[in-house]
Amino acid sequence: MELIRSISGIRGIIGVNFNDTIASEYAKSFSSLQPQGPLLLGRDTRKKGLEIITKIKKDLISLGRDVYDCDIAPTPIIQFLAKKLETSGAIMITASHNPEEWNGMKFIDCDGCFISQEKNEDLLYNIDNRIEPIKFNNNAKSRNTTNSISLFIDALLKLNFINLEQIKRKKFKVVVDTVNGANYHLLPYFLKKLGCDVVEIFCNNSGSFDRNPEPLAENLNLLCKKVTKEKADLGLACDPDGDRLSIVDNLGSAIGEENTLVLCADSYYNETNCKTPLITNLSSSMCLDYIASKHNVPILRSAIGEANVIELMKKENAHFGGEGNGGVILKDIHLGRDSLVATIMILNMLAKNNISLDKVMSKIPKYYMIKEKTGASNFDISKFYNHLSKTHPGSKKDSTDGLKLSWNDKWLHIRTSNTEPVIRIIAESSKLKTTQLLISDTINRIKNYSIEN
Repeated sequence: MELIRSISGIRGIIGVNFNDTIASEYAKSFSSLQPQGPLLLGRDTRKKGLEIITKIKKDLISLGRDVYDCDIAPTPIIQFLAKKLETSGAIMITASHNPEEWNGMKFIDCDGCFISQEKNEDLLYNIDNRIEPIKFNNNAKSRNTTNSISLFIDALLKLNFINLEQIKRKKFKVVVDTVNGANYHLLPYFLKKLGCDVVEIFCNNSGSFDRNPEPLAENLNLLCKKVTKEKADLGLACDPDGDRLSIVDNLGSAIGEENTLVLCADSYYNETNCKTPLITNLSSSMCLDYIASKHNVPILRSAIGEANVIELMKKENAHFGGEGNGGVILKDIHLGRDSLVATIMILNMLAKNNISLDKVMSKIPKYYMIKEKTGASNFDISKFYNHLSKTHPGSKKDSTDGLKLSWNDKWLHIRTSNTEPVIRIIAESSKLKTTQLLISDTINRIKNYSIEN
């Protein structure tokens, strides 16, 4: 099995195709592309993370590169500090939502954004051609920067459209599930700073993921039960590196990670009257089209992947965007998905409206999205896209990323994953039965095509 390498970074399975030595080679390649100055390192709680970051730190210092070590911190913190501390870039050791046995790396430029497609290709070229890393004439050293995390919290608390006192007066009761990931301490701490009564589940740094690490609704059963038992106002769940947020309402119902971005978008445009475009990706809910129309702002969609969304945000000078996987991006803080940004925006919305989350959701149009995946194909996927396209002659076709077929009231998107060796199949419509048929029909077509080809 080969490493998964894409614009989202690299990911592999520890002891199979990824270890500290391999990670260090990629780190040295990245270092060679960056200007002089310190590189910032961070990691989630995965069990080999410390071993990997220690090896990278040692090898970068041997090249004359100063290192800032933030140790365990969510990806959004590392992105924020990469720019705030005027580093030459950053590396986050994480495999995001992949299972516990995986690990990987995300590469962040000096502006706090993930590296471009072009720079990513240069990084991989250095690796594949065994290009010697650049050495710097510098008596390099390592500096612990964990205390700098407070700079991020301060920035969140100073957002001008957030009413802190209103949030604190509500004294929200919140159940938090960080899947024992990078947000294990920071998210509960941040909520307490906002005056919340916090109940914690899966909030330690063991690196043992006690539920499926992807914060999809079907993986949050324990959180749902805990919210009900504790009579909490809401539940919050994230993935291991803390860039995605999923929400459970006051009735103990998981509202779906797609609705995190929907609610935050509605709240942002309500509070700021901003008229810059809402930027998202091709697979995010069409409920965002409703939100954009409601606030009279354009909505633009990129290929899947945070880096692609951010590239479009930069191009359009957009202030708000994100992905429907629970990833909210607020330019005022940094151009990156951020569960902590989403948290304060959700609490601000609930405090201002003074109604429960289930009541808020009752005012949002209901759409039914299903996300499925199947093993990577043994056939030419691009030819299957052509085949599938011909079976739906009345649809609008978009080949920006895989194939998306759209109708007035439904859509289907099929593509190869950037982060797993799978084909992703996503569909949405206003009727559950319609969505189910779109998914089942597509899966059957894949199976039949695979047999015939």
